[in-house]
Parts: sequence; C-alpha cells; structure tokens
Amino acid sequence: MQFFEMEDCQLTGTLPANWSPSLQFLDVAGNDFNGTLPAELGSLMQLQQLTLNANPFTGQLPAAWGEPGAFPELFALECYDTNIDGTLPDAWGSIQAFQELQTFTATILPVRCQTPGHRRDPFPLCWGWQSGIHFLQAPYQ
Repeated sequence: MQFFEMEDCQLTGTLPANWSPSLQFLDVAGNDFNGTLPAELGSLMQLQQLTLNANPFTGQLPAAWGEPGAFPELFALECYDTNIDGTLPDAWGSIQAFQELQTFTATILPVRCQTPGHRRDPFPLCWGWQSGIHFLQAPYQ
C-alpha cells in the first residue's frame, strides 16, 4: 500500500503504529484520533507526506522522529489543529526532500534550537540556510 487517505471519516482511537513499509502518503486529517503519535512512523523510509490535521492528538513529537535517518523522503508534514506541542527536531534540517511544514495552530515551535547564537528565524538556525523548506506555516513565538 502506497497511499492511505481517510480524511473526515470519523475514525477514532489511537493512530496505528504499524503501516506498510512502502507507504508514501498518509492522510488522516479531520478524524478523532487521540493519544500520542507513534514513534514507528519515523521508520517509514518512503513516506513523503504526513497529514495529521484536525485530530485531538496529545503530547510531543516522538523523539525517534528526530533521529538521523527518520523520514528520509518526507516532503510535507501537516499537523495543525492538534494538541501536539514541543519543538521540531534539529535532524529535520538535513531531510533533503522536506519542503512543506504546517503546524499553524499546534504548539510545535519551529524556532528553538540548541545551537549557540540561535536567532528567532522561521525555522531553527541549526537547520542552516540549506534547508529545502519552501512553505512554512507556524505560530510565531
């Protein structure tokens, strides 16, 4: 399975941790998924788009999502209108394909980084100006 799109289908419960390794697009926006996000999603090597909007997820982005090698093909992440909080992983600055990030009403902050001299730019300075992000929609802190 390469595509899973179940937008606005009134699905409930927690988001499953196990998906097809060939999954490229996962869209579960507008449902009633709750709980924390599964760390296992970060190991989906072919995942290009992850759309989680408008679900009452809680907690922070899984630490495993920030490990080197997580989401190597991720192009777009949309997770606005959730209860997810925390900071974006520094390692995401090295995902070559990453071009679109929408956190908007989530409290994920794309402006914190452990790099000395960090400025309040739209994304962490530790991502460098080499980041491929072309579209960033996030709350400004």
